Amino acid sequence: MSQGITTIEPWQVAGRSAHGQEVRGTVSHLGGTRLVFETGDPHLTLQLSEVLEPFRLSINGREIPAGRAVVTSAVHNGSAWVCEVALPENWFEGKLGPSPEEATQPLHFDEFLRQWQKLYSLRPEYKIVLSDLHNLLTHLRLWLEEVELGLKRFKPEEQARRAQGFIETLDEPVVKAVNVLHERFEEITARLTPEEHPAHQSLCRRLLHPLFLCSPFGHRTYVKPLGYAGDYEMVNMIMRSPYEGPSLYAQAVNVWLLRQYPSQAHRNRIRFLTDKLVQETARVSLQKRAARIFNLGCGPAHEIQKFLQESALSDWAEFTLLDFNQETITHAQQVLERARENHQRECRIQYVKKSVMSLLKEAGKNSAPEGGKGYDLVYCAGLFDYLPDRTCQQLMNLFYQWLAPGGLVVATNVFPCQPFRHMLEYLLDWRLIYRDPRQMLALKPSAAPLDTARVVSDVTGTNLMLEVRKPDA
Repeated sequence: MSQGITTIEPWQVAGRSAHGQEVRGTVSHLGGTRLVFETGDPHLTLQLSEVLEPFRLSINGREIPAGRAVVTSAVHNGSAWVCEVALPENWFEGKLGPSPEEATQPLHFDEFLRQWQKLYSLRPEYKIVLSDLHNLLTHLRLWLEEVELGLKRFKPEEQARRAQGFIETLDEPVVKAVNVLHERFEEITARLTPEEHPAHQSLCRRLLHPLFLCSPFGHRTYVKPLGYAGDYEMVNMIMRSPYEGPSLYAQAVNVWLLRQYPSQAHRNRIRFLTDKLVQETARVSLQKRAARIFNLGCGPAHEIQKFLQESALSDWAEFTLLDFNQETITHAQQVLERARENHQRECRIQYVKKSVMSLLKEAGKNSAPEGGKGYDLVYCAGLFDYLPDRTCQQLMNLFYQWLAPGGLVVATNVFPCQPFRHMLEYLLDWRLIYRDPRQMLALKPSAAPLDTARVVSDVTGTNLMLEVRKPDA
């Protein structure tokens, strides 16, 4: 008998999170590239789309490396974390299968045939739309390669100028053409059962990865070089010109990805937060003092960059920026110090390297904000997309405790009211925790009166912002 990939209780897993935590647990289910494990670590904090690397299984003392695992679900059942991860395709080749001698037995061929039939039995309408997407993008690539050959007759400077003008004229028609098939893809995929997703995702990656991962944004999002989705450089890519890539085709794909609803909504969110910084600093400046502002998960802090560039009110602000990743903090410090110097701003900015886990753990011992003074604005933009309700609620309660009277808490989350979710998950391994307005409102701080909280959205409806104002003393 071969070791089939089925539910096996005694197996153990271990991996290292992007925060440097050692994650260990017991496997409760293993099916192809989907693995579910439980861990009782009370200090564990995992985010959706976080990478556990290196990831390995232990079977009766035998260690089996699986490369990396991407967190697709993390739920606390009251006593333990139940985590689901996606493993690389074919991670088990040569590790779990039968020997060549065993493979010649009819039983093993039957197993092979059963696995193949999973792909054969994919929904016909899904195979059609994937084939259409593959054909459209393949022919687009061939056509753009011909265009690039035609540009070779010009000098390098003229080539670059003409190529830039050409790809800009293609922006809207390419996005529209791919969107027609993408919307059909989302419509079909939304009807699949949970059991059908792995096989359908596998075919999607086989056909479309070679056509999408040439895009700088697509490649970084899928590879996740810092170990998690939504890192500072992904945000930078969303905020700058989309015309990036080694070829016209790569640039066209990059444009399509950065014209989708999540990217549009992120840019809208930056504008929303910049306006909040102006409004709250103006409110506090009437008291003849600087506004104290705390930001959890600061990333590249584009909203603060814009605030420094656009408003002299930024002289009346003091920032505390927290992120768990040192590379991100270093980048934020460099760009913000440059902006402060270029625009001759006098605001104070403090940078803190700390994880959500450490923040909550320390708050359990001392809930007072650093420096002992309450904040006038506390905001967390994007992090809730990856954190379970329990952790979000703990953070909201802490933020509210930290507020000075009259202060404001802002937290954001993605709402899938537009078609994009399954392409993100299937193609880029980018999974989010989606919340609707009712679910967002349920995260308001326990001590906050209901009438002090509201949920607003950006113009796409994709980004929800929960605002909670602390009453004046």
